[in-house]
Amino acid sequence: MESRIFAAVFAVASLIFLLVMVPDLKASFSANPMFQTAGLGPTAIPYFAGGAVLILSILMFFERKPEDARSPVPEESLEPSSDGVASLRNLAIFTAILTGFIILMPVLGFLVASALFLAAVFLAFCAPSPLIAVIIAVAAPLAIDLLLREVFLIPLPELGWF
Repeated sequence: MESRIFAAVFAVASLIFLLVMVPDLKASFSANPMFQTAGLGPTAIPYFAGGAVLILSILMFFERKPEDARSPVPEESLEPSSDGVASLRNLAIFTAILTGFIILMPVLGFLVASALFLAAVFLAFCAPSPLIAVIIAVAAPLAIDLLLREVFLIPLPELGWF
């Protein structure tokens, strides 16, 4: 029941985003000639993200749950656990890695900083396989860079040494 409420709230929020907020963004950007490019425009990514949230919310709303998943939560699982300290430690580690990524991106460029960010996250949070971690740490920034530069024509920070 809670997941359906969650899905309905996100569906309504994404509709408001798509129908009210993104058109306002487009109007403010089209008034400024600096933002006019030959690419898809500044609203392409917000429309894509809002549409994805709307579709996933609808799918989540109509998702069927197995019968055993509807059983009530046992009382002992509602008590606070000792994992709170571990969760705070993990949050602090991730925040430090993310802060380093934000600081290093203008210096090292998007590709190098993103690869280092993913490698640090995988190292800190124990990737299932080192080979898979290396492949993802290299392939994901390359794919995102190609998508943003070539499809959406969005300039990203580059390594300033060359």
